[in-house]
Amino acid sequence: MAPIKETEINPEERHTMLSEFIKLIAFKRQQITKVFQKGDEVEVASQVYGFIGSYYDATIVYPIGVYHYKIKYKTLLTADESAPLEEMVSAAVIRPVPPQQDETMSQNGFRLYDMVDVFANDGWWLGFISGKIGEEYYVYFPTTADNIAYPLHVLRFHQEWQLHLSRMAMLSESIKSIAFKKQQITKEFEKGDEVEVESQELGFIGSYYAATIICSTGDDYYKISTRLC
Repeated sequence: MAPIKETEINPEERHTMLSEFIKLIAFKRQQITKVFQKGDEVEVASQVYGFIGSYYDATIVYPIGVYHYKIKYKTLLTADESAPLEEMVSAAVIRPVPPQQDETMSQNGFRLYDMVDVFANDGWWLGFISGKIGEEYYVYFPTTADNIAYPLHVLRFHQEWQLHLSRMAMLSESIKSIAFKKQQITKEFEKGDEVEVESQELGFIGSYYAATIICSTGDDYYKISTRLC
C-alpha cells in the first residue's frame, strides 16, 4: 500500500478547529466519577453566561445528597464582599485541582496553539496561545472571542480529568497534531477497498470509522459504506 503523506492545515483552519475543540471542553459537563470529601481542594467550572470556560478555586464544605456539594470559593466574595462566597453546585461542574507542573515546563515557554489556562479576574480561563510579542504571550479565548496578552507567570498548561487514568493530564500534543491534520491525497482507492474514515464532525475529530469503498465520485471524493452499529 502506498504511504499517505500528511500536511498541516492552514493556520486559519487550525485556529477555527482548535477553537471549536476548546468550546466543547468549556461547555461539557464533567462525568461524575469522583466522590469528593469535606475539605477537598477543587476547581469549579462557571455555568454563567460570559464566564463559561473559566474555573474557580474552591473547597468542599460538605456533600449534599449524591450529586451536589456545598462549596466555598477562595477568590469569589459575597455581594457585600464581607466573606467568601458559598453555594451549592452540581458534581458535574467540579473537578480536582490540577497537580503543580514542573516549573521548567512554563519557564521553557509555550508554543503556538498550546492549550493553556490564564489566571485573570479571580479564576482560570481556558484558551490557546495565538502569538508572542516580547515576553508576553497572546491567548485567544474561544468562548469570548478575546485575544489578550499576558506575562508568563499567569499561564499554565491546561489539564483535563482523564477518566481512564483517574488523574489530571495534559492533552497530548501529538494527539492534537494528528487530529488537526488533513491528509494529502496520494492514493487512489478502488471499489471494495477496506478503509478507515476520519470524522470531521465537531466532537468526533480524531476518531476513525471502518468503511468500504463503493465507488469514486470524481474530484478526489468517494462514496463509502460505513459499518457503524
